[in-house]
Amino acid sequence: MTNPGVRLLPREGALLTTREPSMHPSLWKKVLFAFTLASLSACGGEFPEDDGKAGQEEFYVPSSDGAEGSEVGGLHEAALADLVESCSTYSFPSYRGQNGLQITCACGAVTGGSAWGTDLYTDDSNACVAAVHAGAIPASGGTVVVTIQPGQGSYTASTRNGITTYAWGAWAGSLSFSSVFPACSSINFATYRGQDDLQVPCTCGAVTGGSAWGSGIYTDDSSACAAGVHSGAIPASGGTVSVIIQPGQGSYTGSTRNGITTFSWGAWSGSFSVITYRTPPTASCLSFSYAAYRGQDGLQLPCVCGAVTGGSAWGTDLYTDDSNACVAAVHAGAIPASGGPVVVTIQPGQGSYTASTRNGITTYAWGAWAGSISLGSW
Repeated sequence: MTNPGVRLLPREGALLTTREPSMHPSLWKKVLFAFTLASLSACGGEFPEDDGKAGQEEFYVPSSDGAEGSEVGGLHEAALADLVESCSTYSFPSYRGQNGLQITCACGAVTGGSAWGTDLYTDDSNACVAAVHAGAIPASGGTVVVTIQPGQGSYTASTRNGITTYAWGAWAGSLSFSSVFPACSSINFATYRGQDDLQVPCTCGAVTGGSAWGSGIYTDDSSACAAGVHSGAIPASGGTVSVIIQPGQGSYTGSTRNGITTFSWGAWSGSFSVITYRTPPTASCLSFSYAAYRGQDGLQLPCVCGAVTGGSAWGTDLYTDDSNACVAAVHAGAIPASGGPVVVTIQPGQGSYTASTRNGITTYAWGAWAGSISLGSW
């Protein structure tokens, strides 16, 4: 039982303060909140509702209902990445009264912090700790949807997913948490047959059962989470994966890996592979001055390109570092002309660069140049 007169900061258990025994818990919390407001006002400011991030903070995540056969309920990975910021940057009490508002934010690995409540948490709780407790993300972190909820008369302590929360009395604002992506178990991957190489992000809780057929490539009626652990994409404690749609195979071989035994099977019409989900890059490839990285050969810079409608590049496979990186990426086959995420690798300068036409892009020849780049798929 935690001393009810002590609130803990969400970092390494440091004491926030100890209230006088005669002061009611909810009054003490109001005093703290009022003090924060007064401090901001004294500095000529107030709690900003969007923190200068108009069009980014308040992201309404579509329901995962009916996600089968769609791009995860209509949510596109690159669009999501553009909007996600760290949960720690938000002052959730500033959204009180906007009940139902959903804010998508990101958590790193959760190693400490405090939260009050179960399912509904006080809005001064550490959002990432609460998200792990709620089962929305694993302890390794991830992207979560925080929903603004009304205050409650009391909050109940419990232990879930390795996190113990605290009880509290009345509090003026609450939060609830959910996964950005649907549960892998809710998706019928067979509905994606024919869409080879499509990546479908989804989440897995702790993996305690489920069957899978194959090794590396699995039948598309396999448990994606069991396959994810078997392939090493996630630990048995769960996490977020990208399920990559693959063509059917003539046979599937069973094996034992990472504590999971899969089964063999014959011909099957659809397959998938499973990798660890990675948040796509958000920085535009055109925002970099690659010449500034000369000498850092091998350095990889993930970035994103929009639709490629013009621009020049010099070289083939290796391009001068003043080339338009997105034009070069299409030429290299790293992305389609419609754009996408790419990895730009810094390379040494060359004595000459050869022109060629590939993928609808014609590059130019050039002589010696002090720095180069190569382009690869993200």
